[in-house]
Amino acid sequence: MKEMKLRAIRENVSYIECMFGSIPCPVAIPEANDLNKRFISLQQQKDDSTSWHLIEALFPVLMSKDITACGKKFYDEILLANHQKWNIDDDQFTMRYQTTANRNQQPVEFFKNLIMAFATAANPECKLVTGVNILSPENGEVSMRDYHLQMLMFKYCHNQFPAVKYAMHAGELTICLVRPEDLTWHINEAVLPVFRLKN
Repeated sequence: MKEMKLRAIRENVSYIECMFGSIPCPVAIPEANDLNKRFISLQQQKDDSTSWHLIEALFPVLMSKDITACGKKFYDEILLANHQKWNIDDDQFTMRYQTTANRNQQPVEFFKNLIMAFATAANPECKLVTGVNILSPENGEVSMRDYHLQMLMFKYCHNQFPAVKYAMHAGELTICLVRPEDLTWHINEAVLPVFRLKN
């Protein structure tokens, strides 16, 4: 954090937002393997309606595991503690942070981390967090397979935490990384309201 601050000041930058890796959370979902298989199958069938209902059913299950406590613990013990320790904010400079989810995780783990990211950003006690972002290469095997499903999950989390801002990495692909047909739809799915589902 201190090095990023010093570099920013040398470059006459007074404000930056940094992403940090997925928040550690050891909470396990016993039925995760079966749910992952079902999510993947539904996506292959392009069954958005059933996927959405499965997301709706999984959300309260994950919330009942108190995964939000993982986010608050990470904020207090790592983010806030180091931010204060190194005197990051001063008259010259301000740093804020974006929580993240790793798009190369399996569906249930991705959704768990996405909820945790949104819940942390929505928590008024986590004032240094400004929003949610997404990590890992867009051309990864899982991220390519699950891109549409992940956008459904983003939409759902946005519905649950409407005040939370989020940023999308989309279109970071070239013909050298993916098949030509995979260059045609990612930006639309991330930016435009293409979902065929009502809120």
